[in-house]
Amino acid sequence: MEQDQPEEPAQEQVAEQMRMNDEQIDRVSRWIEEKVTETCPMCSAEQWQFRPQMMVLPFVDPKTGEGLRASYGVVPLECGECGFLAQFSALAIGLAD
Repeated sequence: MEQDQPEEPAQEQVAEQMRMNDEQIDRVSRWIEEKVTETCPMCSAEQWQFRPQMMVLPFVDPKTGEGLRASYGVVPLECGECGFLAQFSALAIGLAD
């Protein structure tokens, strides 16, 4: 009897669906090379890297703390030394309208 392979975790499925295409990856790489000139503010390393997925931050109602339907796309940049995350606007990078 063959065993079924376990299902891929939902988080990994979503990450793959949100994967940038090659043009977007090139755009982000060029933007990082041009704009990111500082070392990590936590450990001073120069090992910035990004994964080819965008993140979405929800807008939150300041009165209730509840998330709204709108969201804001960001590209996370991670320090390869300490793991510090910086987030850059997908709009500023040119990935969103």
